Amino acid sequence: MTDYNFLQPLALRHGAKLRNRIVFAPTTLSASFFNGVASTDDVEYYRHRAGGVGLVIVGASYVDDLGRGFPGQLGISDDNQLAGLKRLVGAIHDGGAKAVVQLHHAGRMSYSDLLPGGQAPVAPSAIPNTPDSETPRALTDSEIREIIEDFGSATKRAIDAGFDGVEIHGANHYLLQQFFSPSSNKRTDSWGTDRTAFPLAVAHKVADAIRDNAEPGFILGYRISPEETNVDGYRINDTVEFAQQLTNEVPLDYLNLSQPVANQSPFVSPEIKTPVAKLYRDALPEDVAVLAVGNVRKGQDAEAALADTGADLVGLAVELIIEPKWIEKVAAGQEDALNQKLSELDYVDLHLPQATVDSLLKPMFGEVVPWAGSDNEVAEHGTML
Repeated sequence: MTDYNFLQPLALRHGAKLRNRIVFAPTTLSASFFNGVASTDDVEYYRHRAGGVGLVIVGASYVDDLGRGFPGQLGISDDNQLAGLKRLVGAIHDGGAKAVVQLHHAGRMSYSDLLPGGQAPVAPSAIPNTPDSETPRALTDSEIREIIEDFGSATKRAIDAGFDGVEIHGANHYLLQQFFSPSSNKRTDSWGTDRTAFPLAVAHKVADAIRDNAEPGFILGYRISPEETNVDGYRINDTVEFAQQLTNEVPLDYLNLSQPVANQSPFVSPEIKTPVAKLYRDALPEDVAVLAVGNVRKGQDAEAALADTGADLVGLAVELIIEPKWIEKVAAGQEDALNQKLSELDYVDLHLPQATVDSLLKPMFGEVVPWAGSDNEVAEHGTML
């Protein structure tokens, strides 16, 4: 057995106990039915990866039909999705992990061909994400308030489905980040003059739904993108300040940092040499866990991520996608046996839907996943960093 600190259990702020500090970070499968109902592919994908980690975060589940972000997305917007969500939770619990679902609204990161009736995507302001993107429609005040209610209703569904918690998706340029960013929120009403108003209102609504419906120990997390690269975007100090406000106002259990490397320092503010995760760890209450994610390949990487930043949790995504037994092998001192590449022959054994390979693995992880061809050489889809 290997004596890594990340194999030690962790009790979260409100009582939930994780058997270790490794989290299966949220991934998008694009494998659900057209109406957002979880498919057997969804269920078996998570079942196959819940046997070792402490926490599984089920990725980006839309809370509103106008919040869909991609085809095949999991939904938590309607009661007809409950049965599938219960199957998903059961599969994760069978493996012994806690199950959290990520509550998501894509905002302008969607497109009319995906949305009901061919409607335009919605956003704080009528500003496209890129010059080539579809121009969204600015939300009205009443629509904003309806979306806040949708997050509360989705939280109640998560509780009814048996999840152990929810994570509010405030990162990756989706709707909550769009409201927070000065580059995408040009409103002159109260939702624009205070760019924290919408994400804080969502967080309060979710917290209220937990208070009114969940048993003690239900987990509340928030995902945040620490900084933006565009010239008129926000910077790391803005989000650290927001995280302090968030944790002061809302009973948050953990903050999930969306970043490419778990122990990296800010890349937009290079004068700051402190790792991003440490900036949050030093700024937040001690009982609010910080989850660092990115570029963790082996046990020593996970250990270094925690040691370098003071973070409490470390997230793995691609590592658990191509090596579901990552925890078990690392704990047993069998790191040489970790799978490091992917072949089409592996899809069935790894329970990888073809849609996930095409939409997620090849385009997003092509540079970190070697794709073995029939001659066992790396194919054209990428090389190991």
